[in-house]
Amino acid sequence: MKTAKFASSPLPNRVPIKLTRLVPQPPDGQEWLHEIKHDGYRMLAYLDDDQVILETRNKHNWTERFPDIVRELKSLKAKQAILDCELCALLPDGITSFHELQSALATKQTGPLVLFAFDLLFLNGEDLRPFPLIERKQRLKKVLGATKQKRVIYVDFIVGGGPAFFRMCCEAGLEGVVSKRADRPYSEGLSDWIKAKCNIEETLFVGGFVYGSSKRSLRELLVGRKKAQRLDYAGRVGFGFTVEAARSLLQMLEAFRQPKCPFDDKKPRDGQWVRPELHVEVRYSTQSKPGQLRHAVFRGTAKPSWDQRSLPTGTTRR
Repeated sequence: MKTAKFASSPLPNRVPIKLTRLVPQPPDGQEWLHEIKHDGYRMLAYLDDDQVILETRNKHNWTERFPDIVRELKSLKAKQAILDCELCALLPDGITSFHELQSALATKQTGPLVLFAFDLLFLNGEDLRPFPLIERKQRLKKVLGATKQKRVIYVDFIVGGGPAFFRMCCEAGLEGVVSKRADRPYSEGLSDWIKAKCNIEETLFVGGFVYGSSKRSLRELLVGRKKAQRLDYAGRVGFGFTVEAARSLLQMLEAFRQPKCPFDDKKPRDGQWVRPELHVEVRYSTQSKPGQLRHAVFRGTAKPSWDQRSLPTGTTRR
């Protein structure tokens, strides 16, 4: 099967996916449902009798990659269905890891992966997209609750209390919260689904940098954490610089240049190495398993040891 098309069924050939927009914090109010935001790949699961197709957000057919998930989908008490889902790698502590997901896909060790199902768009010949979300969720729970699933998991929700729920999720180390209007239908594109991501701020040492299009521009900082006499690589910071901040950073880093890479463990492949004397404040969403930052944003310097001056913070994306 190459496309999500079932010639002998009333299932839609392809369902335009509903997107989310980023906001600083979830809304309050009883009209909103809030779900844990899982860190993975968006998928649509199409069921038609004994046929299953798993399709990515970009309409790629990934069915053959996940035989265990396909087997569980076939066991559902539904003749026809379309489920909106997130493909994830679930760690023992209940947190999803994008790094583990990418590793599983790269090594084809996909058996432990799970499919978090959060919406039901079609069921046994009935298009549910015009129905309110709360009703679609209720039907989805019944479909998934008919059998004991290990790889296809229902995404539960709370009603109201979005800001408090968001704080709880961030304290638990989760990625964030997705908030949805309980009374709205499923519509294409950006609409009433919003997401808020948990961010962490940390002071890190700069051990290197990457030039931009020329040696007069800055593309990325290479940052690390000091542990005793070691500097462990923590990843790249390529966003958040104003033009003024990038210019000042580059001027300071050029003065710290050295030929040897200062990182003791996993080293980046490219970069200009510097003495790790400059501290920077970095905001990021999560960390991958090796301790490297994801979605890192520069917030400013933190009183470098050689000079008590600091740079303007700025939040303009490069």
